[in-house]
Amino acid sequence: MMPPSPLLRAGGISLGLMVPTATPSGELLSAEAMLRMATIAEDDGFAALWTRDVPLIHPDYPDRGPFLDPFVWLGALAARTSRIALGTAGAVLPLRHPLHVAKAAASLQALSGGRLLLGLASGDRPPEYAAFGVNRGDRAVLFRDGFASIRAALGTAHAPDGALLTPAVQPPPLLAVGSGGQTVQWLAANADGWLSYARDLASQRDIVGLWRRYVAERGDGDPKPFAQALNIDLQDDPAAPSTAAEFGLRLGRHALTRHILDLQSIGVDHLMLNPARGRRPAAEVVEELAAELVPLFTA
Repeated sequence: MMPPSPLLRAGGISLGLMVPTATPSGELLSAEAMLRMATIAEDDGFAALWTRDVPLIHPDYPDRGPFLDPFVWLGALAARTSRIALGTAGAVLPLRHPLHVAKAAASLQALSGGRLLLGLASGDRPPEYAAFGVNRGDRAVLFRDGFASIRAALGTAHAPDGALLTPAVQPPPLLAVGSGGQTVQWLAANADGWLSYARDLASQRDIVGLWRRYVAERGDGDPKPFAQALNIDLQDDPAAPSTAAEFGLRLGRHALTRHILDLQSIGVDHLMLNPARGRRPAAEVVEELAAELVPLFTA
């Protein structure tokens, strides 16, 4: 039986942090600075730390700075923290062998004391698929088959031919990041939760409702979290209004608080905040969020 999800908080929304790996100018933050942000997040009530999987940087896409391998980085976070959940958002499954992913997941479960949230994605960037020699048109099938292979390997501690997968651990939740080319029905039946994208409130309400409907139709009564990511460019002025920004919002702390309350009202269980693309230093933003905003949602 899967233990209760750390993303589900009775009566409210939980908050997660995409631990930033680069400054606004694209320079890699020091490992110590990133780990310090992680410990602040844990000490001040964030439910989870998340990291992206960006296999390659390509000029056609707006990613800034180098990105650490997600499993290596989560290993470092596991060593520095003790309670907070640690998640991939998400590992690009068609570009990784499922048994390698299962091995990395089992290792992180053992090192972290069972805190891993294994988010899996299909990816969609043609240059990455070309570089890895994978047909991008096959990504939905590769995601679906790989998801099942990882589930089986972690659940039985065996590879398909009977070889032993070690260490044997309590399997982590397997979360779909994006749709992976699958229907919502498939996601509800096969994933332990859904990590989706930011949308306008009306559209997100409809998506959450659809997710809840298909999860309920499974009939076992176990809740499955719906989470979304949000890039934030947090302004110095806490009263600054909310305006659209790249994959998120530019706003002050008060407007962000209202937005989180709106997401809570439509049924979003977990919000993954990503300050990496903002204009202020990420460490400064994390300290403000930890001191002024997180306590409002952890009481």
